[in-house]
Amino acid sequence: TGLGIQPDGIGEWIHLRIHEISPRYVRDLRDVGVIDLDVEELVELYLQGVSAKFIGGLRDLGIKDLDIEEIKELNNHEISPKFIAEMRSLGFKDLDVDELIELANHDVSPKFIAELHSLGLKALDVYELVELANHDVSPKFIAELQALGFKDFDVEELIELANHDVTPDFIAAMREVGLKDLDADEFIELRNQ
Repeated sequence: TGLGIQPDGIGEWIHLRIHEISPRYVRDLRDVGVIDLDVEELVELYLQGVSAKFIGGLRDLGIKDLDIEEIKELNNHEISPKFIAEMRSLGFKDLDVDELIELANHDVSPKFIAELHSLGLKALDVYELVELANHDVSPKFIAELQALGFKDFDVEELIELANHDVTPDFIAAMREVGLKDLDADEFIELRNQ
């Protein structure tokens, strides 16, 4: 066909026709470097809505060694080249497909990470970011704790505070009644009384 695929027999030609895969779709894939697909792979990409623009965006970022399954996974989880570029700009330069999916599945957005960075939490890994998101530890929650003088919480402590409903409002209320010098564990213990 000159388009990088060679249907093997009339059955594969019919398969392409049934799924309305146009020569233009094949040509667009070839133009972004996707060549030598078999008919089944081509149909899978098409049916999953993987566009040449999506693959081209990945390749523009230097991501060229993904297999068809990984491309489909990124597309299925709506992980755009823009998302990957923003993550890279925040210091996450070597995320693999599974890590990208983990972040996206738990709503860890570039904005979430940038807000954490602005609060001084810059050395967090994928696991820690996912844990914060899973436990609804928001940048706002952290900023309010920092405003109360708590500056050096690690991820586990932040999660513990959130899990035990030790909110900045609770801490402020306890301080108003004279409990001013308690640490995180003491506030948690007090909350569980």
